[in-house]
Amino acid sequence: MLPTTRGLILAFAGVLIITPDTLLVRLMQIDTWPLLFYRGLGMAAGVGVYTLLRGRKSLGKRLRALGLIGIATAVCFSTANMLFVNAVMRTSVANTLAIISTAPIWGALLSAVVLRERLPLRTWLAVVLAALCVVVIVSGDLGGAGSHLTGDIVALTQSVFMSLGFVLIRSRPDVEMVPCMVLSGCITATVSFFSAGSLAVMPQDVGLLLVLCLVVLPCSFLCLLNAPRYIPAPEVNMILLLEMILAPILVWAAVGETVSRTTLAGGVGLFAVLLIHSLLAMHANGKKRGHAVRVGEASVTTTE
Repeated sequence: MLPTTRGLILAFAGVLIITPDTLLVRLMQIDTWPLLFYRGLGMAAGVGVYTLLRGRKSLGKRLRALGLIGIATAVCFSTANMLFVNAVMRTSVANTLAIISTAPIWGALLSAVVLRERLPLRTWLAVVLAALCVVVIVSGDLGGAGSHLTGDIVALTQSVFMSLGFVLIRSRPDVEMVPCMVLSGCITATVSFFSAGSLAVMPQDVGLLLVLCLVVLPCSFLCLLNAPRYIPAPEVNMILLLEMILAPILVWAAVGETVSRTTLAGGVGLFAVLLIHSLLAMHANGKKRGHAVRVGEASVTTTE
């Protein structure tokens, strides 16, 4: 199988597997903190097993090798996970996914601040346009009894923490960062354990919870983590945009959750901005000479 074909399969598989995530959250009658406890536990277990199967070093040695940057990355991903669930609980699925899909744009902006990278003009334009689209989405939730403004703000904060996590990973290309997701899951589970009044789950939710925590989350994460080993990151980001379309449709079909006009308008604009930015980035990368760089177990392509 050609590397490009493998990368595309992994990216599309990751998106298709993660798409039911928000629907499963909607369907389960479970409080936020117990849900986060099981999500963290499932992620830690799933990625932990994968890590053990991938190499000879023990999981403990790999965790110790993360260093302070790895710990900070785990904290960022854990925070993003907790914010994601809280966002879904407080605003619509369409709003949540549209806003958090801006993560690659904020990631580029954070790279300029943290890694001192020089951003091309297209990225600065994308930052401005994406921010305007988010304002349009949020404007529909201002005031009124049914306002979801809090959830929108939580979703935006989630995208920033997720972006920061990936920027920190890029800051240490010599360290295998996959185990930081095990640590992230453990942090989420620990915080949730002490925050939850009860971890009880209704019998009808057990099956859905197992599918979410042991299949959807770890499998989608591993697919999306490995996809950039074979295809450029902008191409993976472009494929990830499918979730912004598929998940709200799935939730609408299952539970009848509709999309407001402002969310639709802002989401369409945001989709266009992110798609064009990814296409331009792919075109620019194709013109430059690339060389492989090891990032832990994964290999990504950089340009010079």
